[in-house]
Amino acid sequence: MFIKISDKQHLLDELSEYYGSIIVFHYICSNCEDEQVTYEHEIDDELILDIDDNGVLIGLECTECGYNEVIVDTDSIIGFEII
Repeated sequence: MFIKISDKQHLLDELSEYYGSIIVFHYICSNCEDEQVTYEHEIDDELILDIDDNGVLIGLECTECGYNEVIVDTDSIIGFEII
């Protein structure tokens, strides 16, 4: 199931609703604007606090342009998929 996100508060609300689930985030690369997908994350207190403070820590290279995206800002998150 894919949950489309409209803003940071909506993201935090949805993550709280699916607490304990395993998800992947869909986001836009900040360098080339291609849609990317993160590794799997478990929704827990640490993930929610990280997102509230900084964004999603991923450390992945974009499959389109090779840019190393370390932290995805919440404005770049399209949504998340429950695995």
